[in-house]
Amino acid sequence: DKQMGVSYVQANTLHGRRDSAFRAFLEPILHRNNLHIMINTKVTKILIDPHTKNTYGVEFVRNNKKYRVMSMREVILSSGAFHSPQILTLSGIGVKQDLERIKVPLIHELPVGRNMHDHITFSELTFITNQTSIGFMTYINSLLQFMQGKGLMTLPAGVEALTFAKIPTKNSRGSDVPDIELVFAPGSIHMDRGFGITLGGRMKREIYDAVYQPLEGTKLDTFLISIMLFHPKSTGHVETPDANPFSHPKIHANFFREDDDIEALLQGIKYVLKLVKMDPFKSLG
Repeated sequence: DKQMGVSYVQANTLHGRRDSAFRAFLEPILHRNNLHIMINTKVTKILIDPHTKNTYGVEFVRNNKKYRVMSMREVILSSGAFHSPQILTLSGIGVKQDLERIKVPLIHELPVGRNMHDHITFSELTFITNQTSIGFMTYINSLLQFMQGKGLMTLPAGVEALTFAKIPTKNSRGSDVPDIELVFAPGSIHMDRGFGITLGGRMKREIYDAVYQPLEGTKLDTFLISIMLFHPKSTGHVETPDANPFSHPKIHANFFREDDDIEALLQGIKYVLKLVKMDPFKSLG
C-alpha cells in the first residue's frame, strides 16, 4: 500500500499502442442488444424530479434534434472533470449563486466544480549525456518501427520510468505519501526538430528556439525529467458560463496562487539535481 519508490511505467497497451477503454471493454461487446452507443450526440441535461430528487432520464441533442431517454434504474454521469460539473449545473445541481446567474432552477445545492485539482508540472528538465545512440535518424526509424508496434515510440507517452518521492515541502501529507512524481523519458523535445512535440505541449516557438533549438546541432543523446506536484495547495474551479449546453465551460486553474507550490517545485528541481550526481547518472556524463 506504499507508493514511494521507482518503477517502470505501467500502462494498458496492445501492439505498441495505448489500449483505450473503448477498445478493451466496449468493442468486444458491440453486438449486445442492451448496449447502444451514439456518437455525435451531446448530453444537455440530466432529468431530475425536483420533489423526490430522483433521476429519471437524460436529455440530449442529436442531428439538431432534442431527445429524452428515460431510465428504469440509474444514470451514470461520466463526462470528465470539466463537462460533468457543467451538466450537473445545467440540471439544477450546483452552487446557488451560479444557478441564479444562468437562470436555472435550483434542485439541490452542492459545491459543484468548486474544488478542481490539477498536477502542476515543471516539464522538460533536459540533460545531455556522453552517448550518441539516439539521433534524428533514430527518431525517423522509430516512427517506422512504431507502425509495426515495435521500437522506442511504443513507450507510453514516451516515458520509461517514474519515481514517487518525498521532499521538504509544506504540502506533505505524511511519511508514506509521496510529494512529487518524477517522469523519466529518453531524448528531449528537440528530437523532432521542434515540429510535433512542441505543438502537442503547446510550447511557444520563442521558448523552443531559445532553449532547445541549440540541441539540434549536437549528436549526443539527451534525457529529460519532469517534476509533478502530487498535492498542490492551489485549487481552481470550473464555471458554467450560461444556460447554453453548447457553450464551453470556463476553466479557472489558479496555478501558483499559493506560493508554497512554487517552493515545492523548486525543491523538486533541487532533488533532481542531486539525483543526477549519483554514479549511474554520472556514468552517462
